[in-house]
Amino acid sequence: MHKKEILKLHGLVSQKGFTLVPLSLYFSGANVKVEVGVCKGKKLYDDDKYQQAIPWLLRAAEGKHTPAYRRLADSYNNSKQFQKAHSWYRKCVKDLTPGSNDYWFACMILGGMYKSGRGCEKNYDTALYYLRLFHQNTTQINKSTASEMIAEVVALKNKATTQPQQSASRSSSSTSSSSSSSRYSQHSPMPNTLPDD
Repeated sequence: MHKKEILKLHGLVSQKGFTLVPLSLYFSGANVKVEVGVCKGKKLYDDDKYQQAIPWLLRAAEGKHTPAYRRLADSYNNSKQFQKAHSWYRKCVKDLTPGSNDYWFACMILGGMYKSGRGCEKNYDTALYYLRLFHQNTTQINKSTASEMIAEVVALKNKATTQPQQSASRSSSSTSSSSSSSRYSQHSPMPNTLPDD
């Protein structure tokens, strides 16, 4: 390929949604020739479909059809209505059977929401609570993901609790004994009740 052709392809691929796809390979002695095509990715979902599904799912959820809870929460989450998604994910955790796929998935999403403050106030203790529920009730394959998420939240919490202490100790000139902060260890016991917002 010539430099102009390569730059043209690079310009197309750098645009959002475009990618290079190998169409065929040719072997010519020690050389390999590749025929490539530029393709635009297909959107796998339609935002309008989430909006259209919400009234039907609400009707099913109000009739205590519990499988609709998570679908409704997912629809709100995908349509960027995070506060409504948050409340329906909490309802999933409250009303669904621990150990079901919808239950542990809701715990995982709630842990992420509380970690980032998306749809609710940022709260690392509550994020750890839901992530530990996720870890306890998920399949063996997902336990490593849950452990990584827990470790990340613990690190964020430790960072958030040490920064104010460091700035406070710099500003005070007198020597005082600092109380040890209680850190939420990875193996602390689970509370019996859901946390309140």
